[in-house]
Amino acid sequence: MRIARCYEAEIKRIVGYYCSQQHKFLTLTSISLMIIKNYFTTGYHKLLLMTLLASSTAYSAPQIQSVEGNISDGNIITIKGTGFTSKTNPAPLFWWQADDGSTPSSLGRTAEWASAFQGEISTALIAPGSKQSIAWDHGLSESNSLARVDFDSTELYLHRKYYEDYDVVENVAIRTWVKDVSGTVKVGDTITGETSGAVGVLNHIKPDDGVHGPSLFYSNAHGTLSSDTPTYFLQGEQMVSSSGANMTNAEPYSPTTGGDPGVQRSFNYKMIRFWSGFGQADGKSIFIGLQGAENSGFRITPEHTDNTRWWNSHFTNPMQQMPFRWNIDEVAYRASSEPDVSDARWDYYQNGTLASDATFISRTSDRPGLYNQIYQSQVSNGAQPGSVVFYDSLYIDDSWHRVLICNGNTLDKCNTPEIQIPATWNDNQITVQLNLGGLNSDSNLHLYVIGKDGTPNPEGFRLCPTCPLPPIPY
Repeated sequence: MRIARCYEAEIKRIVGYYCSQQHKFLTLTSISLMIIKNYFTTGYHKLLLMTLLASSTAYSAPQIQSVEGNISDGNIITIKGTGFTSKTNPAPLFWWQADDGSTPSSLGRTAEWASAFQGEISTALIAPGSKQSIAWDHGLSESNSLARVDFDSTELYLHRKYYEDYDVVENVAIRTWVKDVSGTVKVGDTITGETSGAVGVLNHIKPDDGVHGPSLFYSNAHGTLSSDTPTYFLQGEQMVSSSGANMTNAEPYSPTTGGDPGVQRSFNYKMIRFWSGFGQADGKSIFIGLQGAENSGFRITPEHTDNTRWWNSHFTNPMQQMPFRWNIDEVAYRASSEPDVSDARWDYYQNGTLASDATFISRTSDRPGLYNQIYQSQVSNGAQPGSVVFYDSLYIDDSWHRVLICNGNTLDKCNTPEIQIPATWNDNQITVQLNLGGLNSDSNLHLYVIGKDGTPNPEGFRLCPTCPLPPIPY
């Protein structure tokens, strides 16, 4: 009996350890299990045993034992092992590749975008392993790129590949609202302030929206507005265009110029945004973005439900814009368990590196709904024309389950996490269609299965595209 009580205390200790260490795992040896089974087979002891085994199952990391199939882009492979955890819907919610134009892939469960698609097929910049991309110029529209994706779940995982062909600091929009326009103003005109002497060259014009009057946008390469010692238009001054038109500067404020009101400088960039109740009284959103008029550092902002804004300096790993290269973003989202509870997650990764996994309030008593819409990049208040983003792919699932292939032997060393497309999924076997992307010519490939709690196999399973079948770890 004394020995039994000793083991009972040990089980309580181990179960407590499991409950407090969700991402650290113990492995019970077969000898330990034999001893436990011998001493605890009935009543309370049996319940303790079941609790221990359930805890072990809940937090056991996936283990890959074998992979069957040819490691080549587009092929089907079978992954066998343990601890993959069950996935309600094996296929992802949404899968899209630019190689297929604007049409979502039939390998996902969502056949259409939830709004009108925005972007054009391009071969100007193409991700390695792909044939084309979709281009969208943020300097010509304040609308979001691509199209909306809707979801209905408390969890979500997003993976996308994109290329920003612009620097947000260099490509800030320079704008004035004007009123009392006499004559015709057109792109290419030089605008001069009669009091300030400021000079700007128009590269974009937005018509009167019924509230602010016409919006005039200026080049960052000509005139006095973006020189090393800039001269800005003044609020309320008269302005004249080189084509003879006259107008009054109605720009009401200039929080970023540091001078007199009269010019707005901005690159207000929402890179990824989750919405709920857009335009409604209970609407809310969370996004990662940056303001190029200040710097290129990221921030995460939950709007309307949480007083927290995570600035770059608060991140686990500070992030800056990485323009002029192909990048991979990932987001793992989980809603607050109850309104006003700060246990929601919006973990953001760039090229495999975690920026932040801080918790926050995703819904409140006043705004209890769940996020249910996803938008890709959008710029408020404009940018320089030619601020083109290129998209290669977008994967969204209503689960944290996923399969990745990358070039690191542990997941935290992966800077090229390519998403794989599952077709079947159970606790010990998964089939996926390979999506090697930029890894097609890389022989240093490692496979990861991430289970329902976001836990991967501790070490990557080495894949060998040139080895005899089936590939073996080494």
